[in-house]
Amino acid sequence: MLPLPLALLPLLLLLLLLLLLRLSSSSPHVSFRWDLDAAENVLALRMVRMPPKEARLKTYLLSRPKGGNFDSLQEILAIFSAGVVQLGAPMRGVAIYRVLVVINPYSGRRHANQVWQSVAEMFSLAGIETDCHQTQHAGHARDILRECELSLYNGVIAVGGDGTANEVLTGLLENSLNLERGEGAPASPPFGIIAAGTDCTLAKFISSTDPLAAARAIIRGCEVRPMDLLQVQHGDEQRYSACGVGWGIPGHIARDSESLRKTFGVHRYTISLLKNLVHLNPVAGTVRIRPAIVDEEMKLKPCGPSCDICSLPMGEMAGDREEEETVSGKFLFVACLKADAIEDREDFLPVRAPGRWEESMRGEGKVGDGCLDAFLVEDLNLLDLAHLYLSMGPDGKHMDNGNFKHWKAKSVTIIPDDRSDHLNFDGEAGEGIGTTVSVLPRVCQVFFAQ
Repeated sequence: MLPLPLALLPLLLLLLLLLLLRLSSSSPHVSFRWDLDAAENVLALRMVRMPPKEARLKTYLLSRPKGGNFDSLQEILAIFSAGVVQLGAPMRGVAIYRVLVVINPYSGRRHANQVWQSVAEMFSLAGIETDCHQTQHAGHARDILRECELSLYNGVIAVGGDGTANEVLTGLLENSLNLERGEGAPASPPFGIIAAGTDCTLAKFISSTDPLAAARAIIRGCEVRPMDLLQVQHGDEQRYSACGVGWGIPGHIARDSESLRKTFGVHRYTISLLKNLVHLNPVAGTVRIRPAIVDEEMKLKPCGPSCDICSLPMGEMAGDREEEETVSGKFLFVACLKADAIEDREDFLPVRAPGRWEESMRGEGKVGDGCLDAFLVEDLNLLDLAHLYLSMGPDGKHMDNGNFKHWKAKSVTIIPDDRSDHLNFDGEAGEGIGTTVSVLPRVCQVFFAQ
């Protein structure tokens, strides 16, 4: 037991009782639980408020500093004020009661287990059962989802990076046969990610890279939204991508990253990027784009809660043009992206361009608009590349640069001249062979909390 003076316990319980009475005064139904333990969480009070129109879930924690003691009433009150955590806000979307959690212990700095432990108690306090699985090898997450009974869960959470998320989503698709359902709501439970990898592009797109914020969004019942995925035909192999496919510098970075993992860890992408900037190595081949027909005004609206474009019926989504556009030659990079709200695109861009790139492309990508964003930069020297970067901004000056091209597209085909010019599939390297990237509209559901 904690070294709490017995004389202080009645006062502490009185404070909690007063808090309970105040919260319950405007709500007819309140359930609560409080626990005493010897861990960092001293008291936990869980309440479910049931006003006439919407349910609210609130969890309050009274915590002490790690390894600290309660020496005075003043300290107790200070800790109580600082330690209250509200997992509140109206519950929307679906009611979460049981989730499947897939943890990749090898992601990023190999801290995925610690990341999950930092948020697991939040799910427990909210009354959500978690069924946890540890991956043992590459492709294991895909196997877990492909073979599990999805009807037992109303949520699936990946704890890891983009590679883990991609495997989980692929397994979901193969299990629920969403690809055969066509129009209508997907059958699979909604997907969420708690970031624990080197790069977590998908987490930035749909939620947050902060594990606590991402967990809070799922627990409180954030918006559940259909999301597009990319279908990738890589030679004879078919795979899926949640974030994007890159070629040129993105492929070089993916190829180099594994050899740099042990030495540079999470900084390996930056090291590889610098190396490829010093020695620009363009790739040669052909890129074919099938453009989408989109409303120019609608596409500039940001993809936020209740997005007008993402909520359109399937039949009213962007169409595609019959004619293809073909570009042949040498390229610094080609990228087919599904994500928009990305703070760091170093896996796909020739330069790390937060701010300028964000402002220049803000609002283009949508979770469920049935389109992908195709970007192409032709062969440039370092000086011209720097000039292109400096021209990026919301005024769109970079669009006047003939070496930079952007399309809203339904599909893109990349045909490398050299098989050694690798492609980048969500951070994983693939051989430089003919590859077609196309959009699968709204084939999965995600916990969306942007």
